[in-house]
Amino acid sequence: MWKAIVYKEWIKTRRYLFAALLLTAGFAGYGLLRLYRAVELMGAGHIWEVMVTRNAVFID
Repeated sequence: MWKAIVYKEWIKTRRYLFAALLLTAGFAGYGLLRLYRAVELMGAGHIWEVMVTRNAVFID
């Protein structure tokens, strides 16, 4: 009985689980691309200095 309930809930929620994983991966990829672009424009040393000394947030 317990297996049947778990399987039924898995069938109902698996679509949303995969959508949530895709959305999370999309946001992470977007943030990394923005950070990569900032490093390309200004250099990693400058980005590191700004993050440490000014407590700046580059990924919202």
